[in-house]
Amino acid sequence: MQNLRKEARFPYAGTKNLLLFLWSTLVYLSMKYRVNGIEIPLDRKETAAAKRMVAKFMEEVEKNSKDTGNTSLYFTTLILMQVLSQEALDHIDSETLQKYMDDWKAISNLDFCLITDENEIFVTTCSRSLPSEKKLSEFRESNALIMANTSRCLYKVLYKEEPAYILIVWGSGDSVPTIGELAVCQVQSLLEAYAEKNDKNTFMQKLLLGNYQEVEAFNRAKKLHISSTARRAVFLVETRQARDEHALATIRNIFSARTRDFITSVDDSGIIVIRELSSTESDEDMEDIAFMLVDMLGTEAMTQAWVSYSNTADDLLQLSNAYKEAKTAMEIGKIFYSEKNVFSYRKLGIGRLIYQLPVSVCEMFIQEVFGSESMDSLDSETLAIIRTFFENNLNLSETSRQLYVHRNTLVYRFEKIQKKFGLDLRTFEDALTFKLAMLVSGYVTYHKNGRS
Repeated sequence: MQNLRKEARFPYAGTKNLLLFLWSTLVYLSMKYRVNGIEIPLDRKETAAAKRMVAKFMEEVEKNSKDTGNTSLYFTTLILMQVLSQEALDHIDSETLQKYMDDWKAISNLDFCLITDENEIFVTTCSRSLPSEKKLSEFRESNALIMANTSRCLYKVLYKEEPAYILIVWGSGDSVPTIGELAVCQVQSLLEAYAEKNDKNTFMQKLLLGNYQEVEAFNRAKKLHISSTARRAVFLVETRQARDEHALATIRNIFSARTRDFITSVDDSGIIVIRELSSTESDEDMEDIAFMLVDMLGTEAMTQAWVSYSNTADDLLQLSNAYKEAKTAMEIGKIFYSEKNVFSYRKLGIGRLIYQLPVSVCEMFIQEVFGSESMDSLDSETLAIIRTFFENNLNLSETSRQLYVHRNTLVYRFEKIQKKFGLDLRTFEDALTFKLAMLVSGYVTYHKNGRS
């Protein structure tokens, strides 16, 4: 590697041009830049100019590599660019590695294959036959990091000092070992970047579940370069499908530029977004974010979504309680406000009170209000009329106008309800009693169905 460092020379001389390259690389990869904690979005013209600068730079590197016969220069530059972009990596997967390998093949005219410890192909650029399992086993058991013959080279890809993959490079010539070593360096760099991301994810999961003591949590956060005192809120996203990978991908894409936000899960119930808040973001801003998530999942992932969010957490240890708040808001929201898709823990209304009542007390209240009758005896049309009537603050004329129903028809409906339940919904007290009974009845039904 020392020789590689000596041989590699940037085609742009001087500190100014190097800084321009670094800046443009960051812009190209993140589309946003952060200065002193302030996120600065870049306009399309600036982004396009940065892309052109990076493209021009890589063209110069490629030309220099070909002119000098120094293949390692191009790979060294790619590694540098990859290191700069590690924070932008969400996860390592076959698509990420496949892209790198396709680039390696295009530059070197060599074929590459990465195999797992079970001798399964992870990614490859060809359909060549693999070495026998015996040879692969012998290589793994040996102390050698490289095994070569006239047609191919095998390399151990290490992670935490242990072999994680075997990289196979097919080809002949003096440059093959060097190219292979550079490829190994890049794969190992990707593994380390992923491990850091995964460590942070595990840390956040344990925080949400309340598995850390105060000192342990703050020390771990310091090691992972996570702010302990930042204001955060927990958003819980649920869709009709458990483990909705399409929804998860959509959410990751929405927050891709926000490197200090975390997207994770602790069970099959939903996707958790831990958002770092600025000093100016309020509950109204969080509500806007929640509605944006519902809209984006509807248009991009083509799925119905429900989003709940917590109060703000002022430090890391409060995230556990914030997660509980988001879960409670989701549960209460779905029980009592089924017509909505966004639920704030701060705005749960009377549903919060009913939720804390014993089911037996709720059943007694329903019996007291309805007697031998029940809510199930009302048809869907009548229930829709009642809900619209309540939404219009008991205004009969406005309800008639919205439903395109004659006022006398509504009066007739309400008189039938009065005969059935003994409640005149046109009066405030009876309307309040009926509204409470509707909410309580939904809560009891929820429990009878096994809290599903």
